[in-house]
Amino acid sequence: MTNGAHDGGGRYAAAYAPASADAADIATMRADRRLSQREYAELLGMDVRTLQNWEQRRNRPDPAAVSLMRLFARAPDIVGTILTEPVA
Repeated sequence: MTNGAHDGGGRYAAAYAPASADAADIATMRADRRLSQREYAELLGMDVRTLQNWEQRRNRPDPAAVSLMRLFARAPDIVGTILTEPVA
């Protein structure tokens, strides 16, 4: 399967490059919401040590994790609601 936006007709529209972020981007996205590392990690459903490793440049997040953090940075209420809703 290719990277891209689904066009509704079973096909994918223009391809997008996988999301990436460096340690400063991650720390900034978290700090902009005035959240501790622990609070941010818990909200996004990840281990705080994973987040710390990303922010300290020990590891890099995968594109899905970066996309989730970017979505949360732009629409925290929507993402927060979705992540806390019970799965049907």
